[in-house]
Amino acid sequence: MTDQIGAARPLWPAWALIFAYGLTHIIVYTIDADPITILYAFPATGLAFILMRLGRRLPSATPAAGWWLPIIPLALWMTWHIFVEVFGTFSIPAILFHLQYDLGSNDVALQIVLQIVSAVLPFTLVITCWIAFARGNTRLQRLGSAIVLPLFILNPFTLATGIYFTRAYSASTIALDTYYSDPRLAVAPAGKPKNLIRIILESTERTIWHEEVFSDIAAPLKKLEQRGFSAIGIEQAELTGWTLAGMVASDCGVPLFGLGAIDRNEFSTISDFMPNATCLSDLLARDGYRQVFIKGAQLSFSGTDRFLASHNYKEALGFDELAGEERVADNDWGYDDDRVFEIALQRIEQLSREPKPYHVTIQTLGGHSPKGYVSKSCTTRSDIMSYPNETMRAFACTNTLTAEFIDHLDKRGLMNNAVLVVQSDHLAMRNEFYSELERQERRNTLIIIRKGFSGEVTRTAASMVDVFPTILDAMNYRLPTNRAGLGTSLLSSEPTIVGQFGLAAFDHSILADTALRDRLWGLRPSN
Repeated sequence: MTDQIGAARPLWPAWALIFAYGLTHIIVYTIDADPITILYAFPATGLAFILMRLGRRLPSATPAAGWWLPIIPLALWMTWHIFVEVFGTFSIPAILFHLQYDLGSNDVALQIVLQIVSAVLPFTLVITCWIAFARGNTRLQRLGSAIVLPLFILNPFTLATGIYFTRAYSASTIALDTYYSDPRLAVAPAGKPKNLIRIILESTERTIWHEEVFSDIAAPLKKLEQRGFSAIGIEQAELTGWTLAGMVASDCGVPLFGLGAIDRNEFSTISDFMPNATCLSDLLARDGYRQVFIKGAQLSFSGTDRFLASHNYKEALGFDELAGEERVADNDWGYDDDRVFEIALQRIEQLSREPKPYHVTIQTLGGHSPKGYVSKSCTTRSDIMSYPNETMRAFACTNTLTAEFIDHLDKRGLMNNAVLVVQSDHLAMRNEFYSELERQERRNTLIIIRKGFSGEVTRTAASMVDVFPTILDAMNYRLPTNRAGLGTSLLSSEPTIVGQFGLAAFDHSILADTALRDRLWGLRPSN
């Protein structure tokens, strides 16, 4: 046995080099994702030298208890790494939500698998080398037992989880249930109702307006906001940071409470999606609107279909409904944005010939991480394909298609009695210029175009929950104290919840909340 262990000794330099490469990769990536982790880069680097030095010693055949324990904190670190690689951030609510729902659509699962493999590889190298070093080496076995606790404490998974639960169970500074304003009190305007057309741009945060960093990929949107009202102070609150969560916030004036593995056992069914929330679509249905939702991806992804069915979207068109038996996708998710805009234009023209007012929401996917999706019609346009990477080309393409779609509406007279909203769903996740985004002051996008608006800008501190009452206000609904849900109309002078208390206090309250969550989900009677 001793001879067999001793025979592995000549491989020590190779193991040392592989270990050093894997550990360096992990440390550099971790510091890039979360600069505060530089604090434990030094002890981790020191450990590499210790391992390489002690690993040269003649191995022992008697393993010490617990030599394998460092693998556990490394596995936790690897879990953190995977979610940062896939989502751009380690957000426990987002993780719990996506664990409950589908993560893949068509070929998206393959992309996620490749990202996971990329994240796992350096950890696999480090763990394999540790086993090769420590198995049979008494000194390393003892060292392994000694460093387990520091590795648990100085671990991004532990730090992120600790921060989350500290915030979640800290004293709430805002009683959200008391602050909540019942949207059912909104009064429809007298006279002919305005049609509503909404374009929700995937990941198209306002940060990309900075031309010195992102060139002119947002130029088409800049021209649009000169025609309307623009809010440039919309930050991202907790539980609003992925597509459906951003949509719930801007539609219902509340974060996406209570969907995830932690809460799932409290519900016998979630076929009724936040049933006691009154959302934009519920109010418009009450007031006689015909409502259509259109997107190029499958509606079943992340429970979008459940939200739409629960909140009065009588016509919901995703890839499955649009493709029919053909089912020939343009990209990993479904249809490209150019095809979706074409379908939406035809549907709006049809609705304009009917007597009822209409509300059409269009959701794009061009800006989706990790690289975005360039619509086929853009691939022959030199002005778009000249950008240096796929992500920039994807944003430039969808932004251009958005502006052209609105031009078509104008030419057909479809904007004459309409309110048009262009908004992001959430801040972008990890993509090809994510590090540049992280160095900026990041904000979401909201542009509203209608007659009477012309280049107005508000810098009011806000979050996506404020989009809901702002849209109602733009449609001339009367709102009690200019509020609906947790949101405040940005067309008014009333302070928002973020403006009053700050984003950090709002975030703490969201994570600590149970009363408003229980009311919205029907776990207790609605007032």
